[in-house]
Amino acid sequence: EAEDLGEDAPELDYLIGLAHAYQGSYEDALKRYIRYLPHSGDDVYFNYNFSNSLVKSGKYAEAEQYYKSAVTVANKMVRSNWENTENLQLLGKIYNNFAMSYEMRGEKKLANLYYWKSVEELEGRDLNNPLAKANLSRNFKGQPTGEPSPFMFKDILKLNEKS
Repeated sequence: EAEDLGEDAPELDYLIGLAHAYQGSYEDALKRYIRYLPHSGDDVYFNYNFSNSLVKSGKYAEAEQYYKSAVTVANKMVRSNWENTENLQLLGKIYNNFAMSYEMRGEKKLANLYYWKSVEELEGRDLNNPLAKANLSRNFKGQPTGEPSPFMFKDILKLNEKS
C-alpha cells in the first residue's frame, strides 16, 4: 500500500512509522510520526499510535497530550454511533494504554483512574476488558483485605471529577 502513495505523500510517513513501531523501533517510528504530525488533524488512530511510541521511548509527558486527544475523539465517535462496539473497544484500549503510561511513571492513582475508565466504558455495554481488570487487580494487591480499598475508590472518583 505504501508504494502506491508516492514519495511525497505524508501518509507514507505514517505507514512507515507504524511499520517501525510494529518492529519495536520506536525512535524510528517517532521520526516518521513527527513528519506526519502536521497532516494528522484529529486522527484518533494516529494519536493513539503516536502516544504508544512516545511511551515506549520514555516520553511520558509528551504522550499525555496525544492520549488525551485520542480519548476526546474516541469519545465523540462512541457518542455519535453508540451501536459501533469497535469505537467503544478502541476507547477502552486508549484508556488502558494511557493508564499504563501513568503506571510506568509510578503514578498508581492516575493509572488506576484510567484502568477504571477502561473497564467502566466497556462494562456499560456488556463488553469485557480483561487486561484493564488484571491491571487494576495487580495495582490493588497488598491492600489489607486483599480486596480493593474503599479509600482507593474515593481517590479514583475524585480524580475522575478533575479529569
